[in-house]
Amino acid sequence: TIDKLMLSTCRNDQEDVLGDLLKEGSCDPNFVDGAGNTAAHYAAQFGSIGCLELLVNLDDIDFDVKNRLEGDTPLHKAVQHQSEDVPMAVAMVEILLEAGADPNIENRNKLTPITLVNPQNKELKELLEQ
Repeated sequence: TIDKLMLSTCRNDQEDVLGDLLKEGSCDPNFVDGAGNTAAHYAAQFGSIGCLELLVNLDDIDFDVKNRLEGDTPLHKAVQHQSEDVPMAVAMVEILLEAGADPNIENRNKLTPITLVNPQNKELKELLEQ
């Protein structure tokens, strides 16, 4: 379906394709897959910052959706990206916070995004504490 294609573009950082899909208005940016992940979850998990930037400019998108497995929001996923790429994680967290993502939501393990921050990662910690 067109909504699954949207998720795929966010997994693979295909912001040009995502841009076209969003322009056509044929996909639902709040669509969730079987695991409860939205396009923003995919973009944050896979470091697709271009896609995330397109998503935050949409009006009716919810960035506080918890997925079914971990109960993670896109912000949880962005913080977890620090294990692969700290500057990318910081950039994505900034984008999500500016878009109004709630840093105080707990996942299934009662962890908020800030509790997932590596203690050495002062920049990310300070960002979430603001």
